[in-house]
Amino acid sequence: MQLAALDSAHSIDDLNIPGYRLHPLIGQLSGLWLLVGIGG
Repeated sequence: MQLAALDSAHSIDDLNIPGYRLHPLIGQLSGLWLLVGIGG
């Protein structure tokens, strides 16, 4: 499900869904985002 959402997202706001564990990165990676997914 997360890959389909990632593929169809037009902006980072499209992925800001409860349970997706979306986090902005800091430091040298500022401006990038981390989306944590757990396979199962």
